[in-house]
Amino acid sequence: MLSRFINESIMPLGSGLNTVLDFGCGPVPLLADLLQEKKYHTEIYDKYFFSDRKVLSHSYDAIILHEVAEHFRDPKTELSALVPLIRETGYLIISTLQCPESRKEFNSWWYRMDITHLSFFREKTFKYLAGVFKLKFLDTENQNIFIFRHN
Repeated sequence: MLSRFINESIMPLGSGLNTVLDFGCGPVPLLADLLQEKKYHTEIYDKYFFSDRKVLSHSYDAIILHEVAEHFRDPKTELSALVPLIRETGYLIISTLQCPESRKEFNSWWYRMDITHLSFFREKTFKYLAGVFKLKFLDTENQNIFIFRHN
């Protein structure tokens, strides 16, 4: 699954992507390990498991939130701390499931049942956030991967 994520969302961005922050990597930073194998210089941060805030004082070619944004209590505040860390030509890459359109589907949606999932998104939400943070929203083939680039 993570290899597919890398192949679909990171590799197509090209060779200018050297430094990456895996934000919210969890207790086992497998994505970061796979990125390192592919020669990306990767830093990790996780509020609970890898909480050295020094990595949040550097800038990156890409910041990846893989299955993390849904855990944000206040996505706008969280992103306002991360977006300034993205280099001028860099990317923000978010992977999360899009929530169903109808209230009935949402109420029975398995993803909502996880008590650690606090925020839910649709493409429209990400387009709004792109405007707020002056990022360009890029189209992807995968409906659960959202890529932004500095304008």
